[in-house]
Amino acid sequence: MILFVPKKTGTYADTLQAIGLADLAQALCGEAPLVVDLGHEFQISVKEWKPEGWSAPDPGYPYIWDSKKERKPPPGPSLDYRSEVEKRNAAREASKASAKARRRIKDRLQEQGLGAPEAPKPELALATILASMRRGWDGDRQLYRWLTQDPSRALAWTKQRLVANGSPVVPDPKWSNTQFLNPTTGKGVHSPKAVARGASAINAALTDPFEDWLKLRGVFIAMLAYRNGDDFKLFVLEPAEASPTALARIATDLRNLNLWGGVRLDIHAVLRCAAQLIRHSDVLANGPIRLKGRSPRDVIAGLRQAYFKSLGTAAALMGDSVLPLPDWFAMHTREEAGEMLEIIDEFIGSGSDSGCLGSLNESYSGEGSTLQQFRKWLGTGILRDLLSFHADFAVHLMQKRAKQDWSRPFSTSRLTILLSKGYAMNEIVTNPGFLSVAQAIRNATIYSVGENAPVEISTRFGLAQEWKQKLRVGRGEFIAAVGDFVQQYNWEVINRFKRKYHVVGTEDLNLNNSRI
Repeated sequence: MILFVPKKTGTYADTLQAIGLADLAQALCGEAPLVVDLGHEFQISVKEWKPEGWSAPDPGYPYIWDSKKERKPPPGPSLDYRSEVEKRNAAREASKASAKARRRIKDRLQEQGLGAPEAPKPELALATILASMRRGWDGDRQLYRWLTQDPSRALAWTKQRLVANGSPVVPDPKWSNTQFLNPTTGKGVHSPKAVARGASAINAALTDPFEDWLKLRGVFIAMLAYRNGDDFKLFVLEPAEASPTALARIATDLRNLNLWGGVRLDIHAVLRCAAQLIRHSDVLANGPIRLKGRSPRDVIAGLRQAYFKSLGTAAALMGDSVLPLPDWFAMHTREEAGEMLEIIDEFIGSGSDSGCLGSLNESYSGEGSTLQQFRKWLGTGILRDLLSFHADFAVHLMQKRAKQDWSRPFSTSRLTILLSKGYAMNEIVTNPGFLSVAQAIRNATIYSVGENAPVEISTRFGLAQEWKQKLRVGRGEFIAAVGDFVQQYNWEVINRFKRKYHVVGTEDLNLNNSRI
């Protein structure tokens, strides 16, 4: 049986519906089908499609129980909202305490035979943002009770929507719309001219209770929720060819990470997602996700993002986009998977180790624009965008080192892997002439800045900006500028430091033998 979910809205709602349908099919048929992106629609293929043997499905998402409004939750999986909020608040207060106070609390708990305070469940982030967007909407709880009160009715409803068997026999439950599940049906959505809209004016096709049930199932499988002040971002893992089980595994890993920020969050979410995908793949550790011979983007296309601006009494959709996962190169061996992880770790770090981007603070306009340039490259994958980022980052790196602030340069070895495998530049990045001039540039820039610089020669500030301008004029101007730099550099190394540092040879600049 082949099921299809058309991309009617072009938002994460379509993705959630496809993931939820695959998850429901898995619950009914006992197999984990793949969600495949066909461009205009998603496809879910199920081999064992036997409706006569189906059992009543469970809701597929936890009941968010608010003890201030209900005495007890209905049977089945639930999230104790108030209890989890208390755990979160206690964790925040503990983090504000001094190290001495935290040790006292820990010792007191040990004396009482208690462990560390329990951390809130990762699903709390979704529940709190859903609470912010409810504004009286209670559809998820109503649907949960409707599904669990009469399992036979729920099964008949499921069959009539998934199996072509004539006219409906079970009326749909009462349902109302929420922008949480249908982001283009609320504030922040533009029309060609001003239109007054009420709740009854919402397109009925976007408030289908069965489709929204599928979306609710998809929410707790593949959605990530983050706050940015009073605003918040929602990410949904967009499958290219992945099962709900694989998506849930990766989403769970990401929810357990302490990701935060604006532009920084976008970058870390994309790269952490790619890293977790690789770690759970067959190419690295005989994992369940088939990645051998493919890039991360071939499994998960990216993170579909929606940014909601808080308006006090409501939230407005301010941005909807897709942040694609890297497709730098396909991984055929364990070594190539390790190389991809090393590149990612160099960008954003791993564990307590901060990556090269860690010295960029997006609250500063200059550093923020450099981070935006990196995010642009992640989205486009264009070589010029990558080189523009490194030109900007080189300026930032020299400024940091001049102030004796912490900064970390990118290693030439990992950049060589990225450029050679991702952009077919192996002939260039291994060329002796290119490497010779590159070493001279490093000696005259980042290696010569600061009091404890390893190289004592004069620092050439503004070299990247100057050469970028020469490139705009033409190749001849750029080559002349490089030649002028090499002449000045060699003169200083030879005459002032008696060849203590690297010298660019004449053969390194010989264009006829293709050394550069």
